[in-house]
Amino acid sequence: MKIKAKDKTYTFEWPIVIVRWMDSASLNNGWAFVKSIPCFKPHEVTSIGFLFKDDPDYVVIIPHISEIGVQSQDRQVDGSMSIPKSQILWIKHIK
Repeated sequence: MKIKAKDKTYTFEWPIVIVRWMDSASLNNGWAFVKSIPCFKPHEVTSIGFLFKDDPDYVVIIPHISEIGVQSQDRQVDGSMSIPKSQILWIKHIK
């Protein structure tokens, strides 16, 4: 993927994606009586990042990558997340 910003073009070896997925939820912190536990549903989450790995069972996205101009193995990343495909509602590639 190539992105032009100001007077420079940046090349990324991974596509940028939006992932909509279902996440588990927890509303209590610590021990609680059963009768005090509220009924609640998992919630939908939207994550955006570079699609680092697309495995048959999961995807790995990375929202933050440093040093775009250097070789990929020399870069640092932060915030990487593995999402099981069974939890994914949809994935959209950003062009």
